[in-house]
Amino acid sequence: MPTIDQQIAQEEARIKSTLGNFSSIITNAQKSTKESHNYKILTIQFDECRLVAYVLEHLLNCKTAWLPIEKVHWWSSFSYDGVYCSIAHQKFGFNLYISGGLNKNDADKLAKKLIAELETIVATLSKVTTLYAKKAVKVGNIILHNKMQSLEDRYVYYRDASFVELDTKAELDSIMGENDGEVVELGVHDEKDDKDLDKKVVETMERLAVYRRKSSVHLYNQEVAIIYFLSLVEHICLLLYAFNHDGGSVVDLAMKGWGEKFEKVIGTADKDIEEGYLYLRKVALYKRNPITHGFLTPKMTEASFYFKPARQRTPINLFDGELLGEYGYEVDLAKLDKLLADIRKSPKFHNAMRYIGNSEFDISYDTGSMAEFELVNKMTEGDLVEYLDAVSWRYNNAANMDW
Repeated sequence: MPTIDQQIAQEEARIKSTLGNFSSIITNAQKSTKESHNYKILTIQFDECRLVAYVLEHLLNCKTAWLPIEKVHWWSSFSYDGVYCSIAHQKFGFNLYISGGLNKNDADKLAKKLIAELETIVATLSKVTTLYAKKAVKVGNIILHNKMQSLEDRYVYYRDASFVELDTKAELDSIMGENDGEVVELGVHDEKDDKDLDKKVVETMERLAVYRRKSSVHLYNQEVAIIYFLSLVEHICLLLYAFNHDGGSVVDLAMKGWGEKFEKVIGTADKDIEEGYLYLRKVALYKRNPITHGFLTPKMTEASFYFKPARQRTPINLFDGELLGEYGYEVDLAKLDKLLADIRKSPKFHNAMRYIGNSEFDISYDTGSMAEFELVNKMTEGDLVEYLDAVSWRYNNAANMDW
């Protein structure tokens, strides 16, 4: 069985064998014409642009400039069917340039052929990117997308919704007439009494139907709130692991049960946290999403790895999740809120929770990033605020196509 590196080499060799129309060799005569024909490449998706750079730079050794300067991210030059061409990823699009040595009609035909071939090549790259992804996962070198705020928002939404629909026993007593002081004496009523009684029975049944519906909605909202809370706790454990890393793989940690994650990363040395954790364990006996892994649905299983040859983050799907069925265990959601608050205020996790509380800050499990996370743990409040502002600026600047 070939190793992953051997499989990658085999797949890249196969792809390279299909690139006969492309060449990295460009003569001075080809470059002598400064004027060029410009074409917008609209059919290749934005997130696939760098896969073209991977093909040109990594597989063909074409000269590629990773600038990043104003309005240009990268620019690669090559020869196609003996004609000097270049492709640039720029602020306002993905552009193909063909030497002005061709007339307009010939350049249009060449552009159509070249773009169609690029589309075919890009469509065949999933196998090699999957192999690179497997290699990244094997060593735990992944980027975990920070979903803390999203999960907490959903938990809070269903928690609050369960409070809105919750009716008290006093209302049920009122519906059943236990507190209205009415006493019906048998044999002492006339036809009018019968009609009034029938009307009251109908009204009572209607009120009971509404009460049952509200109670069911309350339980449903509470169930969903618990599922989201368990997912939130597991996700927090995975994010916090980067700030107290012991050399293990975050992928291995993600495969563990939620309790193992909690005890390994957060622990129970803090008495308040221990109290909340023990209560959550009781809750989890009744209300449990069996495959959360810190995420709720396939949509929440968002992670990526750094596809170095293309210099881009590429998404990978690690886990799936499912909702569990009905159950009727009543939960004190205030205790879960307290557990989350106790984790936030704990000196051990205060700085890290402040960091991951900003959902634009993803967590990278590489040596340099984790060393930086260790320093975050030791920062004073003033240093932390300044640091978070700097990281926010860095993220926003990276998202700016002007660089």
